[in-house]
Amino acid sequence: MTTSKGEPPMRLSDVIATCGGVGLSPHAPGTVGSALALPLIFIVLPVSLELQLVVLLALFVIGVWASERRGQQLQQDDASSIVIDEFVGQWLTAAIALTLLTTVQASSMFLLVAFVCFRLFDIAKPWPISWCDRSVKGGLGVMLDDAVAAVPAGILTALIVGFAAS
Repeated sequence: MTTSKGEPPMRLSDVIATCGGVGLSPHAPGTVGSALALPLIFIVLPVSLELQLVVLLALFVIGVWASERRGQQLQQDDASSIVIDEFVGQWLTAAIALTLLTTVQASSMFLLVAFVCFRLFDIAKPWPISWCDRSVKGGLGVMLDDAVAAVPAGILTALIVGFAAS
């Protein structure tokens, strides 16, 4: 069985790297992968930030493995179908922002701001994100530039939402 794009059969690493096939979207797969994380953020809000960070670290490590395998299979380091990095980066953006915002709760406006901020940094790739993207190869590089993008995106999200709330 092949995918709709005529790719080889999906392995577990492919399912993870594409977030269950979301990365096979013909239109803006990275944006779709980021959007996939948004409902999850609401679901995990009651969970402690520490546990969320442990889960994010585990997803990061699994994402490195899955991205590496998918990249090797497609003979392309950061194929557009690999969206586990966007998923993890989006969630990390929200976690960072919520850590900085002690009096603000997640809301649809918060998620929209976090989404836009993460996509902005992920697409524009200012330094050091661009350095990670160019210099770190393989699955680690795929995951690392999005994790690094989440840091300024989370800070900017906190600033915007905090300013709007005051």
